[in-house]
Amino acid sequence: MPGVKNIRQGRIRIQSGDPVPLELITEFTQGDFSFTENFPTNIIRDRGRIREINAGDEQPVDWSFSATFIREFMHRTLRDKVWSGFAETILGLTPAAVNLNVATGYPYEQGSFEFDAAETGVKLAIGAAPGAVNEFSEELGTLDIENVIVVPVGGAGPGSGGFNVEQPAADVDRDVVYDAVGATTLVLPGFPADCSGGRKTMKLILDIYDSCDPPLFEDPAAGTIEVSYVVDNAFLTSDTFAEADEADTISFTGQALPVGGKVRIVPGGEP
Repeated sequence: MPGVKNIRQGRIRIQSGDPVPLELITEFTQGDFSFTENFPTNIIRDRGRIREINAGDEQPVDWSFSATFIREFMHRTLRDKVWSGFAETILGLTPAAVNLNVATGYPYEQGSFEFDAAETGVKLAIGAAPGAVNEFSEELGTLDIENVIVVPVGGAGPGSGGFNVEQPAADVDRDVVYDAVGATTLVLPGFPADCSGGRKTMKLILDIYDSCDPPLFEDPAAGTIEVSYVVDNAFLTSDTFAEADEADTISFTGQALPVGGKVRIVPGGEP
C-alpha cells in the first residue's frame, strides 16, 4: 500500500524555455501547491431539453504556492525570469590577448557578471576594453519584456553582447558567475524566443518523491521521483510577502496556458 505523502516528499522546479533549461529547485512551505483546471462547457438545448454538450472556450489553469524567504532568489525567478548565481566555465579563450564579445551560455542581467571567487579579475565599466591582464567588462544590455536589462550571449562580434577580458599567457578558460535570463516556454507565431507577446512564461514542476527515498535539502539530485505534475507555460499574476517570527513567506499566484488546458501528469518524473 503506498505511503502517505507530505511536505518532505515534494519539491517544485522552475524551468525556463531555453534548449537546455535553466532550473531552480525549491522546497515549498506548507505543502500548499495547488492548481485548478477549468473546463467550460456549452450546453445546447432544444425546447428546454439538453441535446448536446460541447467544449467551451479554452481557459487558463490557475496555480499557487508559498515558500520561505530563505529562497529569496526564487522571487526573482518567478517575477523577472532571472536565475540568480548561474556558474559557468568559459573555454576556448585566446591567451595573452584581449578577448572581446566572449559568448556566455545564456543572456545575463546587466551588473551581475563576475569572475568566480577563485579567479583573479578587475571589473571595468560597461563596454570598456580591457587594457591589462585580468581586466574584464560587461557589454551593454537592453531592456527586455520583463523590464530586466539583459546582455545578449555574444560571440558574434561588436554589439552581440557577451563579455570582454584580457587573458594571461597560457590561460584559455574562465570560471564566471552571473544572473542568467531565461527564455519563455511559449513562443507564439511572429514573436521571438525571448518574448511571448508581452509576458514570458516558464514551466512549473511539482515532483512527488518515493516516501522511502525522499529528497535532501543539501543534494538536489537525491531521492526518487514517483510522479511529476507539470504546469506548462506558467506566468505570475501576483505575489504577497508576509513577515513572521520564524520565517518570512512569499505566496505566489499565477495562471498557465498548458496544451489542451490540462496539467501534465508524468509517472517517473519530468526531465
